[in-house]
Amino acid sequence: INLAPKTADYWASRATIYLTLGRDAQAAENCRIALKHDEGNLIAYRTQAQVRFKLGRYHEALASVNKGLLVDSSDVRLWRLRAHVHGKAGNNASAISDLEAAVANDPSDAQAWNDLGHFLRLDNRPTEALAAFNDAYKHDNESVEVNYNLGRVHLALGNADNAKRAFDRVLQPSPAWLKAWWLARR
Repeated sequence: INLAPKTADYWASRATIYLTLGRDAQAAENCRIALKHDEGNLIAYRTQAQVRFKLGRYHEALASVNKGLLVDSSDVRLWRLRAHVHGKAGNNASAISDLEAAVANDPSDAQAWNDLGHFLRLDNRPTEALAAFNDAYKHDNESVEVNYNLGRVHLALGNADNAKRAFDRVLQPSPAWLKAWWLARR
């Protein structure tokens, strides 16, 4: 990426890199600088929210998410993060509402469907959770997490054969996963 120095995008990109490297203080500082340059920088709000969430500063993370959603109310990653903040507070109803907004904005987002299923399961709504996990599976049938969650909810519903099939998929790595593993070893 070729970004001009001292622009909001430059600082927001640096923040994202620092977050990826686990350098949270530098990520937070670069977010602060990015937002000083442009109070509407979506990447900076998203990264700031992720840093604050990671550090357990959930109230501040929620504030960053909400400011980011004012910039772009269709940002699925922000809706998902907001759901997890609400989940940490034990507010499953709000988490479910946030994830319903996420899948409304991007019905093909397997992670949003999976997260929705997770919170529906926690809310003791296994039939609805199964529907959400099935949507996640439709968009990412090789996801270990999705298949594991499908197995768990099938067990909860007494569908032992379906649970076994889902757990079997967890234990059999996909060709894409095997290729990535092989390339990483080279």
